[in-house]
Amino acid sequence: MIGRIRNAAFSTSAKWTALAVTVLCIATVCSAAHVSCAATLDISAPSAILVEAHTGKVLFEKDADTQRPPASMTKIMTLLLVMEALDRGQISTDDVVTASENAARMGGTQIWLAAGEQMTVDDLLKSVAIASANDAAVALGEHVSGAEEVFVGLMNKRAVELGATNTVFVNPTGLLRGGGGPENLTTARDLAIMSLELLNYPRVLDYTSIWIDQVRGGNPVLNNTNRFVRYYEGCDGLKTGYIESSKHCLTATAKRGDLRLVSVVMGAATSDARYDDTRKLLDYGFANYQAVPIAKAGQVLGAAPVSKGELETVPVSPRSDFAIVLQKSESRDVQQELVWTERLTAPIAEGQVVGSLVVSKDGQVLGSVDLVATEAVKRGHPVKLFFRSVRKLFGMVFR
Repeated sequence: MIGRIRNAAFSTSAKWTALAVTVLCIATVCSAAHVSCAATLDISAPSAILVEAHTGKVLFEKDADTQRPPASMTKIMTLLLVMEALDRGQISTDDVVTASENAARMGGTQIWLAAGEQMTVDDLLKSVAIASANDAAVALGEHVSGAEEVFVGLMNKRAVELGATNTVFVNPTGLLRGGGGPENLTTARDLAIMSLELLNYPRVLDYTSIWIDQVRGGNPVLNNTNRFVRYYEGCDGLKTGYIESSKHCLTATAKRGDLRLVSVVMGAATSDARYDDTRKLLDYGFANYQAVPIAKAGQVLGAAPVSKGELETVPVSPRSDFAIVLQKSESRDVQQELVWTERLTAPIAEGQVVGSLVVSKDGQVLGSVDLVATEAVKRGHPVKLFFRSVRKLFGMVFR
């Protein structure tokens, strides 16, 4: 069965109607032909998942809810929190970060930060996204939150908010420290959820898509740990991972045309095996599915009724570009419905969510997007509202 990755990860507004919220809880039943095709995917890794990035539709999964160590795929959440801090204006890529002793003593893959050394957020981001540098990841976490342990608390809080409920972080790197002890645990499904949220900040791909770069004038040269960025068509991220307990892991994303896919492979026996599994997943998705554009952000789709406003309706448009995902063998004939939030009463602010566009096919919901008001509607003058009510009343009486 193909379904939504998890509805909590894609809820964008508490103001949706019950129908609109239900959209994200409904699984799309695949055809017998599709089931047979997906079942033939020979994925060697114990856990894997393939999702379409725009809708979160799960195209394939294998033991996607078993907790496993993610190793450096942990840094997907680290990068997400940094991107969110950049988006809020809390930090800037031009900020100069002074490396702490804590950051400088990280082991594993690193750029060999010295305590007291200064480096920009931009260079630290490159070091994490390209070369998976543990010291750079801790330095960024400390810059965002003040202390590593505080940052880890934010990581766990954000995971819960996203619905990644099988995830527990103990550090921002994925390293197993101290010769044992607790380690980060997550699932293929939860990593997909985190990855989709990270992709809401496309600038991260400016870093993860780089094959070779450098910091400190070439000391060191940064080589991307994800070789698919160079060798797989359309791949522009995201993150590799390996420690002994996790074995070989890879979260990858690739885009061809309007279709972006995210795959997660956990616990592969070898590095080559994780790439083979990832290639099979992505090839399967691109061979069998298509993204069908439905509406563009800012495109006026209709008018929502407004009670007690200067105007009786307000034009609406999608909050973001909206597409659905269909098998290539399926017809593109779909049904679209505008669903309004109950009792829209003025004042209405420009950009306020007023409903949703729901797309269905053969009685099954395929997806939805928030509809927002394209202009503000002030509350109407009482006298004007009175005469409007009288006019409506007489219209009903003499209809």
